Amino acid sequence: MKAVQLIGIGSPFSWDRVAWMVLKTIQYNPVIKNLIIKNKLQFSLLDRPNVQLLEHLYPEKINIIIDAVLLDAPFGENIQTKVDNGFITQLQKLLQPGYSTHGINLADTLTLGFTLNKLPQKLYFFGFNISNDIHCIHPIAKLHLFKRKIIRFLQDTI
Repeated sequence: MKAVQLIGIGSPFSWDRVAWMVLKTIQYNPVIKNLIIKNKLQFSLLDRPNVQLLEHLYPEKINIIIDAVLLDAPFGENIQTKVDNGFITQLQKLLQPGYSTHGINLADTLTLGFTLNKLPQKLYFFGFNISNDIHCIHPIAKLHLFKRKIIRFLQDTI
């Protein structure tokens, strides 16, 4: 059983704290509690880390980044993928131009990590779309589904 590092990226503002909310509540799930007790799961909550994110990625662990994203899609739509060069290129195109709550955006940070060969082999990304939230009738229900998707992924991966 390989150890997992869950990294929630965000800020204390509005929906940008979605990853923090997920990680703070996910630890009460019985499956997750068991993994924490066995030291197979660790959490990091990072406040707009920019390139410092690279310091929180561990090559010996499965690393999962969770972040809010702005996509031209309905609120709560999400991305789940293994991070590789193709995904980084796609992320650059998907993110709305000129917008980042983190200074240097995640795609730029991952590009730098890829270029410097600093990305771990097992790196995954879960993004929760926070645009168009005024049209969403049940935002917490969407967040709950996103959380369940992450738990399911952990169960299948570990």
